[in-house]
Amino acid sequence: MVFKYILLTFSFFLISLNHLQAQSLPKVTTQDYGFLQPVNIVETVSYNLDKEPIEKSTYQFSKDGFIDNYHIQNLKDNTWSTSKCIYKKGKLHKRVFEFSNSKENRKHMYKYNGEGQLVEETIKLNNGSSHNTFSYQNRLLYQTTSIESNTVTTYYYSNKGKLYKAIRTQKNENQTEITTNYYYLENKEITSYVSPGQRFEVTSYLENFILKFDLGDNENATERLMKGMQRFDKEAPLDNLPFNLEQYSNQTTQFYGKHKDKLTLTQVLLFDYKTDAQGNKIAYAEADIDLNTNTIAGIRFYKTTLSNGEVIGDTKYDAEVQAKFEDMLSAINSF
Repeated sequence: MVFKYILLTFSFFLISLNHLQAQSLPKVTTQDYGFLQPVNIVETVSYNLDKEPIEKSTYQFSKDGFIDNYHIQNLKDNTWSTSKCIYKKGKLHKRVFEFSNSKENRKHMYKYNGEGQLVEETIKLNNGSSHNTFSYQNRLLYQTTSIESNTVTTYYYSNKGKLYKAIRTQKNENQTEITTNYYYLENKEITSYVSPGQRFEVTSYLENFILKFDLGDNENATERLMKGMQRFDKEAPLDNLPFNLEQYSNQTTQFYGKHKDKLTLTQVLLFDYKTDAQGNKIAYAEADIDLNTNTIAGIRFYKTTLSNGEVIGDTKYDAEVQAKFEDMLSAINSF
């Protein structure tokens, strides 16, 4: 099965795909970050195609499996950012963010209810503060609210407690309400659409790449997607979907291959892996594609140190990986 490996890509899961991250629960444990076993340190170095290092980062986890701190440095302009996490009784109490530009510094404070669930996040900035609140139903996150950004996100779960949809509403400066619907399968966002405007975006997850594309003005594709989402809305709450993430992704990729002249790619990420002693695949390298030139924009290499001392990968530039990524990109172009 394709999805039995660890898909650990910090830039992707912490920044790119997770549109709800600003208001979803903070990632705390190694399991939240996608690890199946205890991890001490994850180091990354990003290179341009001239093999020059342009960014490096270090993520450290405590012996209890909690994210402790990280440091990211831009090697081109020497800017940097750090985060330090403070815990009390096993709960995230405070996160302190510092930047090379001290005006961006901020602190996140967290409050919990009697059941140990996060109910409030207060963000203290240099010029004020903002708040996010969290509410629950049946011990599952139900709704997050940000007064600062006029945003409310509501989460929907199946009978077995699996997240299958989130609806985010936000009012802009003109007080026009913008609604974004996110659909999930096996905890991965597979489709989103925004109204007004009916902008549709679809994501496909394969073993060595992630493909994201916009349906644009393709009425046929939009109509088919809407019918599919209507079925999804009916069957997902009952845990009765006739497909899994792998099947969905294969079908979606085939659809893209047949209609790519009418669709618009919005993101392509390529991955390479190494295997630990237990047979778990852990991300070793990641490539981002420049969609304007349809070429590799840069490659990030990962070095992961497990709590048992085992080291997976290396942050040194690997020309063989670049060649592998170029072959993968050619294969995607030939769909």
